[in-house]
Amino acid sequence: MVPYYFHVIANETAGSFQGKKTTQRIIAYLTAKGSAFHLEKTQYPKHATLLAQKIKPLKDAYQHIVLVIGGDGTLHQVIKGLLENKYTPSPIPIGYIPSGTGNDFSRGVNLVKDPIENMKLIENTRQARELDVGVMTDPQAKTSIFINNLGIGIDARTVFLTNRSKAKAFLSHLKMGSMSYLANLLKAYRQQKTFNITFRQNNKTYAFDNIFLVTFGNEPYFGGGVPILPNANVTNHLIDLILVEKMSFAKLVPLFYKMLTDGSHLKNERVHYFQSASFHLKTDRQEYGQIDGEELGFQQFDYKISLTQYPFWF
Repeated sequence: MVPYYFHVIANETAGSFQGKKTTQRIIAYLTAKGSAFHLEKTQYPKHATLLAQKIKPLKDAYQHIVLVIGGDGTLHQVIKGLLENKYTPSPIPIGYIPSGTGNDFSRGVNLVKDPIENMKLIENTRQARELDVGVMTDPQAKTSIFINNLGIGIDARTVFLTNRSKAKAFLSHLKMGSMSYLANLLKAYRQQKTFNITFRQNNKTYAFDNIFLVTFGNEPYFGGGVPILPNANVTNHLIDLILVEKMSFAKLVPLFYKMLTDGSHLKNERVHYFQSASFHLKTDRQEYGQIDGEELGFQQFDYKISLTQYPFWF
């Protein structure tokens, strides 16, 4: 059996500092076993990308693994950095110990919640799994990746409002960050105007109007466990797309209930659902966008959405 060398990138502030407790447990476990590892802790936003860019695995007898401790945002940043890493001729597999607030990616790939059990799963793995990662490409060929979803409309507006909420930091400190998101979701619903979109899929063009939510997904969940795309799968090499027309709040509530319970929201006449290996999407006006919870700003979208794969070790 080839021994492991773990390049640990830890975000101790993830999950209202749950990341710190998880890091302490994992480092104690690796130390007790005599495992080879190097620990780097993130110090500021997007630092994980820079740390991943600088990893230089040696040509030795070890199986090198980048071990990510943090939330979905940390994982997103590390994958971005590794894809940009100029020192590795081939991608370094990623092991993931989720310790964020939402943890939608770990739900989508059915990881267990206990950090030590996850670590044992990584140690007992013998071969990398190639999982799908979404890629967004703009007209200037600049790319961004997403592990969970890319959103345009009300969910992105909610992210924008929540990030600027005076109550966000206080509620997050009390581990009630979802309350801030919910309050701003209601505010975003009142503010969000409808827009029109067109997209191409398999050489066919579609057009929809009266839209207020667009989500491209790589796995079923968004918003901390809401299965908006129940058929999405990180191994099928397909991107899932949902478009939702604006409707009254009285109609939206039962639709949301169906989303949470049995996935029958996809059958609603004002919900449009597609699967494809790639899309080209355009909006007719400026809208808020988000990618894995990171703001894309207020812009008119003209993007190609496609897939790549990255090796995971679990």
